[in-house]
Amino acid sequence: RSVNGFNQIHLVALFNLLSQRYLDAQIQPIRKKNEFLALSNLIDRFDPPPGTSPIFIADRGFHSYNVFAHAIEKGAYFLIRAKDVNTKRLLGNDFPDTDSFDVTVNRILTRTQSKKKHRHPLLED
Repeated sequence: RSVNGFNQIHLVALFNLLSQRYLDAQIQPIRKKNEFLALSNLIDRFDPPPGTSPIFIADRGFHSYNVFAHAIEKGAYFLIRAKDVNTKRLLGNDFPDTDSFDVTVNRILTRTQSKKKHRHPLLED
């Protein structure tokens, strides 16, 4: 789709707060935008300086287990805002009823729903 003769695009950019510079960007056609994929690609392409652990900060719309996994695999930290309804889905219902809190959550992510896998998550298939 175009507006005034221009195709609409969706841009997700990686910005370094310390150097005040854009480091990378992912451009997608607006009709095929996928913020999860865009952020995952940016995280995968990022090459942190040796001995550092980057912190990826993202706004609403970027929260997904897949994005979290990409950051963890990169040895990075992340802070991603999410609406309350999405937070409950991601963390479960057992979290404090306060405006802010820190909580550690352990989740088993798998492509299978077998009971055996859930009982013994560390066993290889």
